Amino acid sequence: MSETPKGGKARLTAPEELAGLTARASAPSELWLGAGRTGATTLELERGDRQGAGSALAPVEIAFVNLMPDTAFLDTEEQFLGLFSAVSAQLAVPLRVRRFWIRGVPRGPAVRGRIARSYLEIDALIGSQVDALIVTGTEPRAAYLEEEAFWPSLSALILWAREAVPSVLLSCLAAHAAVKLFDGVERTRLPKKLSGVFETDRQGSSPLAEGIPASIRIPHSRSNDIATSLLESRGYRPVLSSGEAWTAVEVTRSQAHFLLFQGHPEYSPNSLLREHRRDVRRYLHGDRATYPPVPEEYLDDVGLRLLDEFASLPSTRGRNPAGIDAFPAEALEPHIWPSWRPAAERLYGNWLGQVVARRRAALGSGRGPEPSAASTLSDSGPVTAPAAGAELAVTLDGASVHA
Repeated sequence: MSETPKGGKARLTAPEELAGLTARASAPSELWLGAGRTGATTLELERGDRQGAGSALAPVEIAFVNLMPDTAFLDTEEQFLGLFSAVSAQLAVPLRVRRFWIRGVPRGPAVRGRIARSYLEIDALIGSQVDALIVTGTEPRAAYLEEEAFWPSLSALILWAREAVPSVLLSCLAAHAAVKLFDGVERTRLPKKLSGVFETDRQGSSPLAEGIPASIRIPHSRSNDIATSLLESRGYRPVLSSGEAWTAVEVTRSQAHFLLFQGHPEYSPNSLLREHRRDVRRYLHGDRATYPPVPEEYLDDVGLRLLDEFASLPSTRGRNPAGIDAFPAEALEPHIWPSWRPAAERLYGNWLGQVVARRRAALGSGRGPEPSAASTLSDSGPVTAPAAGAELAVTLDGASVHA
């Protein structure tokens, strides 16, 4: 929720109160990430915006499309924007993020109010000029993607982005939708939901994985899959994968570079715990037939014991809806292994570095070359803002990566 005092600047309240984010009273859908350079004032940022694309402080334009259901809508916004905020403070240019929504996802009064205050419909996005697009996943409701109520809008958005947006990041269901649209490849239903934190390996020499350890653990939460080998046969390049299970792949289609995620590096430490509690509530209310499995490789032995004790309670075994009140969420949080955050910041930081580099290349030559590893964020030193027309050097202070 945003409040606007008489001075004209919007004051942010939770969950928007994230380091490095500011909002404008005149454009509630906009958020600014990063200061562009140490000591840059809001007035200087606004001047840079008015001076146009040639200014060193002109913002990189990012569109964020939130598809998530009401139960995760605000959490997802906070996860993505908080992650980008942690990295963008080190960028040489500011980022301006506008938030959008898509029709076809059922909404309750609270989220409808949030959308009315802070989001624009994607009709305002398609046909506009942006440097990057981010589309979240959502909880599947239909067996086939084309049966989802939001499919016409989502497919139109992805096809437009292929021709008009230089950098596109798609998460989970949105990633599966792109593969279906581009290559006719259908996702397959897993025997049971995959939920947990799983080991994945860095593949090849993609600049997106620069600075990431050879093996990391990333959260997954999904009921569908597309095999790695099937994607590779269509020209997709794995960035993070382990055997047939991939976390991230990249591909260029027409005018756009796509980064597709099947895993969820943006998750906060308690995201999987909240999802598990949601599934337990559904079980207690009779909305699912079986008790949900505990997320794998996510909790230590004490946390697993606490969940076992909860599952053994008479109210849980008797499927009493009131039993959810005894779910030990607060007691479980100290027993989570949140080991993926440093790698997530590095991965998304590398992607943002490429977004900035592509924008700079486009300004300089109309169509620039694919960014190299030198264009991504590195740990070689602090950021300095380049002069107008200077070659971009985007770096990340190594001590600031693991915020």
